[in-house]
Amino acid sequence: MKDKLGRYRKKRNFLKTSEPKGKISKTSSSIFVVQEHFSRNHHFDFRLELNGVLISWAIPKGPSINPEEKRLAVHVENHPLDYADFEGVIPKGEYGAGKVILWDKGTWEPLKKNPSRALKEGKIEFRLKGRKLHGVWILVRTNMDHKQSNWLLIKKDDESSRKNLNLIEKRQESVKGHDSNIHFHPQLAERASTPPKDPIFIHEIKYDGYRTIARVNSGVADLFTRNGLNWTKKYPTIARALMSDVDETLLDGEIVYLTASGHSDFGKLQNAIKKGDSENLYYYVFDTLKLDGVSLVNIPLIFRKELCKEFVSFLNSERIVYSEHFKNPGPEVFEESCKHGLEGIISKDATSTYFHGRSNTWKKIKCENNEEFLIIGYKLDNNDNLKSIALGLELSGRIIDVGNVGSGLDRESRGKLKEVLQKKRINKSPVESKRNKEVTWVTPKFYAQIKYTELTSSLKLRHPVFLGLREDKFFQYPNYSNDELKTFLTSPNKILYPRHKITKFDIASYYNEVYPLMRQHLIGRVLNLYRCPKGVGNNCFFNRHRGSMKNLVPIQVKNQNNFTVYDLKGLIYLVRYNALEIHTWNCSKENDFAPKEIVFDLDPAVSLSSQMVIEAAFEIREILKRLELDSFPKVTGGKGIHLHVPLSAAYSQPQVYDISKSISLLIEEQRPQLYTTTSRLKDRKSKIFIDYLRNNFGSSYICPFSTRANESATVAFPVSWQELNKYDLKDPLTLMKLISKAPVKHPWRNYWGLDQRIKIYK
Repeated sequence: MKDKLGRYRKKRNFLKTSEPKGKISKTSSSIFVVQEHFSRNHHFDFRLELNGVLISWAIPKGPSINPEEKRLAVHVENHPLDYADFEGVIPKGEYGAGKVILWDKGTWEPLKKNPSRALKEGKIEFRLKGRKLHGVWILVRTNMDHKQSNWLLIKKDDESSRKNLNLIEKRQESVKGHDSNIHFHPQLAERASTPPKDPIFIHEIKYDGYRTIARVNSGVADLFTRNGLNWTKKYPTIARALMSDVDETLLDGEIVYLTASGHSDFGKLQNAIKKGDSENLYYYVFDTLKLDGVSLVNIPLIFRKELCKEFVSFLNSERIVYSEHFKNPGPEVFEESCKHGLEGIISKDATSTYFHGRSNTWKKIKCENNEEFLIIGYKLDNNDNLKSIALGLELSGRIIDVGNVGSGLDRESRGKLKEVLQKKRINKSPVESKRNKEVTWVTPKFYAQIKYTELTSSLKLRHPVFLGLREDKFFQYPNYSNDELKTFLTSPNKILYPRHKITKFDIASYYNEVYPLMRQHLIGRVLNLYRCPKGVGNNCFFNRHRGSMKNLVPIQVKNQNNFTVYDLKGLIYLVRYNALEIHTWNCSKENDFAPKEIVFDLDPAVSLSSQMVIEAAFEIREILKRLELDSFPKVTGGKGIHLHVPLSAAYSQPQVYDISKSISLLIEEQRPQLYTTTSRLKDRKSKIFIDYLRNNFGSSYICPFSTRANESATVAFPVSWQELNKYDLKDPLTLMKLISKAPVKHPWRNYWGLDQRIKIYK
């Protein structure tokens, strides 16, 4: 019996090529594939499954969907069915050396005749159902040059044919399934108004494009946005150019649209991607993070760039460009870049390692003000058309309302934005804003690219112009990998809860997961810490001043050196300093220490049952409701309960303290046999102490989601009223339970969106 794959195997050394050796087999349906082959003679391979193999033709110009065009198809050796999924690089020196792209794949069905007989007779008619190719086609053998191997591939004139469309140019992307995302945090540059003068910095041109991480592995290239979205199919020419026969390699760079003058243009980049036009797209590579399977993130930047330049040279493609750097003084490079109409420069510490996240070792300095802002809302005109969008700026862990933009919005972008944003509508402002009635607010997710003249001292944009929607990224709270967490910690394996063998790393991992829920209770607040350097129960102490904790942000309060944190990294640093309890003030410096909430600390006597304390919380809830104040319960990790009351207006600290005291006295007056506002222990027997002193200036309370310094490793945790009704204070929630299953939604729905104001009752 003749070996149908004999010619195929004879031509290949499977010790060198990653092509499948394959065997004769059959699938449940008849498949077809088209592979673009960048060999010495560029062509397309057209393959039909028949009798357990892929019958194959090489088509120099590729298939055409124009019925008037006949494409030469050279009959070549059969290929194994395994080849239908092959995409990669055939090594130099091997048969067919070069890149192979899986251009199309689907199923086919023969028409009119038995397909084996039709092939022998030299004419076969069939229907294709692929990702790109559809409808009826004909393969017919010719007598050109008296070669039996020469055939013609012809498209039948039907509903899927097009006379004026070059599908090869229009649809260049691979149809092979690529990884859907990547868990990678690129290094981000801090904004700076002037370039650094320190000679340790080198300087690169800043390009106005899409930040892109490229991963090349065994001949396959994937391209990811800075948020980890796979955009490989949006950049087919870039992906092809990157394909090389190397082990996992990670590149960092920017995909740009270059104008005739050599300038990057963000607006034209968006239009090019939308239209599938890749003619003017280039990938400027400025860093290499992994090369041939070896991580480079811990070596100095200047050496990474040398390796980056070598790899780009190895790729030998005009589409992949090495981003050169300059060692001249920063101000000089910046001046020259602005003189030539460029966007600006990125200044980088040449000795720095790669940092996953924003770092001051990279600084961006722009010639003109051109930034991305969060979309936080929108306005409609009298005809229900989008008039403008409201913008927010991320600053010190908060989102600041910086105004509206309407200029630059054309009819298409207005319609698209309205459709997208209406699906994200929320009732209350997601940021601190005084214009609640003017704007339809949305959940912050999308970014807009904005050009503007200045950001005023009151943080408002002047003369903003909308340039485009940033589809390559979306707003999300940070989350670190395990390796990244360990870089922030000293002694990550140090045990702080001996009974359960809970380590620093375990605590950091928990905060890493709950940070999106915890952040608004924490960010910018003055903090007090309960630290246990030797673990729970061993020489623990309260820490109210910054002291030697240099990684925390200082805040001066009445000549006292207090501290706060503004991001997830700051929270992880608290773990680094062995903080087992995080206590917060009810205010922050940013709003002149105006309280954001009132907290009632219900501290019960030991003799009271869990059920009695919970019933008391529900009773106080009703009292507060009569004062038109909604409250939210938090179990403290012990026997007590905190009731949090959010405030929307800016009241002074004395006002909030006085009202909290008045309400507490009112509760005591109504049931003196159960409640007391006296802190003396002898007066608290069989009663619940309502501690309103937590609302005094300089006082603090346990932060929601904070761990507690006890042997059981309990957690101060917000709960809904429904959950509280079922809760057992004698069996509190522990860190062990939350490490395995951290919550993804905050139990206090719309806590910060409530419009609550203090009312004085006589």
